[in-house]
Amino acid sequence: MITDIRDRTYRELSGFAYDIKPRKSYTINYEDGKEKWTVIHNKKFKIHDVDTGFDALVVKNEKNIVIAYRGTEANSIENVKQGRAWPDVKTDYTYIVRGKRVDRLGLNIEYDNGELSVDFHEKN
Repeated sequence: MITDIRDRTYRELSGFAYDIKPRKSYTINYEDGKEKWTVIHNKKFKIHDVDTGFDALVVKNEKNIVIAYRGTEANSIENVKQGRAWPDVKTDYTYIVRGKRVDRLGLNIEYDNGELSVDFHEKN
């Protein structure tokens, strides 16, 4: 069941995806209460790809699971120095400037009996 997730929650979770070493959980404070999000670790999830610069964070709370994505990291000297910017720039150039089709990969996300399954596959 999908419930309402606040825009700020999405923004905060996306910001947490930039952490080099994610914490076990994150808390977002609101005037009307707190939201606690727990990081889901699973070796089957491809949440980091050094070749493309893809990075994400999978988190859950009581009712929802969110995949929070990082954006392009070519926006600071620190990212350039750490080598995190080049894969993003190369990927952006390939898919945006050169127009390579992004939908060549499929993504299946399933949640069954408390088990989350994320699968990337080649489309036919």
